[in-house]
Amino acid sequence: MVSQAKRQIEALIEKDNLLEAERNASTEARRFREQSDDAGAATMLVLMAQVALAQKESSKALKAAREALPLVKGTPNKELHAEVLLAIIDGLNMQGSAREALRAVPTSIPIAQEAGNRALEAGMLHGQAVAQLRLQNADDAVEVGESALAIYNSLKDTKGSATSLNTIAKALRLVGRLDDALSRAKEAAALWRVLGKAAGVVMAVETIIDVQTALGIPKAGLVAAEEELNLLREARVNKRNELVMLEKVVQVATDQGEKLAAMRFMEEIVQVSKNAGDKVAEAHRTKQAAQMYFEMNQSQDAVRMAKEAETLFKGLGLSVDVEDMRRLQSSIYIKRGQHNMAPHRDEALLAMKSFVKAVEDRDHDNVKQFEVDMNKAATAIKDTEMSSALEALFERDPTALAFLEKQGWDCDAFKVPTKIYQYAHKATYLTFLASGMNFGPQFRPLNAYRKDRPCDEDCRPMAVCSLPETEAWQGQLRFRPGIMDGGLQQCVTATFPPQ
Repeated sequence: MVSQAKRQIEALIEKDNLLEAERNASTEARRFREQSDDAGAATMLVLMAQVALAQKESSKALKAAREALPLVKGTPNKELHAEVLLAIIDGLNMQGSAREALRAVPTSIPIAQEAGNRALEAGMLHGQAVAQLRLQNADDAVEVGESALAIYNSLKDTKGSATSLNTIAKALRLVGRLDDALSRAKEAAALWRVLGKAAGVVMAVETIIDVQTALGIPKAGLVAAEEELNLLREARVNKRNELVMLEKVVQVATDQGEKLAAMRFMEEIVQVSKNAGDKVAEAHRTKQAAQMYFEMNQSQDAVRMAKEAETLFKGLGLSVDVEDMRRLQSSIYIKRGQHNMAPHRDEALLAMKSFVKAVEDRDHDNVKQFEVDMNKAATAIKDTEMSSALEALFERDPTALAFLEKQGWDCDAFKVPTKIYQYAHKATYLTFLASGMNFGPQFRPLNAYRKDRPCDEDCRPMAVCSLPETEAWQGQLRFRPGIMDGGLQQCVTATFPPQ
């Protein structure tokens, strides 16, 4: 019974069905405990530790392995005892407790040897190599790693050999043997490729990139990642493994500043997900692509992908993601100054109307709700629209100002109702003349205005420049002298306001 359950769970782990493997192992462990079968319970706990290690959850792995340890200490099953010890060593390494892992190895290897299981012995030697590497003892890591590799090779254990080769490559890089390191990392990638395991290829590619960076050719990392992707495709790996490798290529391209390449491969990820019929993956990858385009200021593509993602999420009933994509579209349109096209535009305008009414009614809760609504609507209201609404509110209800300030609003810009004052055309040019600047009749297109009274400190100068018909010779020029002159006059108007 134990052997059969173990084989089934190991098959699930091999297929990366980790959640199902964990559930089955947990159920079986509980059943064996109820039957007082210590060996069976310990076997299931070891499998739970292996699943946790595959999920990069060191605490869970150590917890399961340490629960199994007292169950096997008193049994004659040395192989099971060695499996528990190996899980502990791997968990300690993953946790970053390399010194503890090193201390555990010398007492663990004899138990594996006594059990006659060379694969477990190789695993412990590899654990020792990893610990030495983490402690920067690179020479020792190379030596022990080679010992583990020799055993794995003799057993024709491809996975063990690939894992050892990658560790050796990392250690060789640290000791400066870069060509050897690159060669070993490529060997590891090739073995993982034979196994059809993209996650292993990704680890090898990361080592290759580190070595190439040390060799002074960091940009070669993207080439290496693309090459491994193509080789995996030639090996006809399943779509899940292809996606794992594609995501790594996108990451490498992004890290190296190759944004166009990153987006090209991101679009491929979307297409692969679509071809595989995985609507959830397609939707999330499309969302990621939209966000990447937005960060690259490629607004047209960002809107396209955001709309596609919104449609996909609607079909899946994922309302939170639908809202994320609508908000992203609103942000894009607002950034482009196209507020009217923002999906949240109508909601934002309605929220603003509700806000004004809430202030008039002195409704504290709805005033606070406006801030929530506007955050949701990606501020799809122009500043000028908000300013106009508040100015109109304060003109008809001056006491609204004090109410809003009590709610935490900063309304300094709206304390006095705003009025626009126009100044006579001739008076404007008399001001220029008095300041030492005279203009002929052809260059007097300026009509001056002022927001608030001229005596106020924060009054704002404005102007309208209406150019008259030009003489024939000016029409032949590529620019109108009056435009330059009008710009200068506006500057002068701001400096020397008409009184």
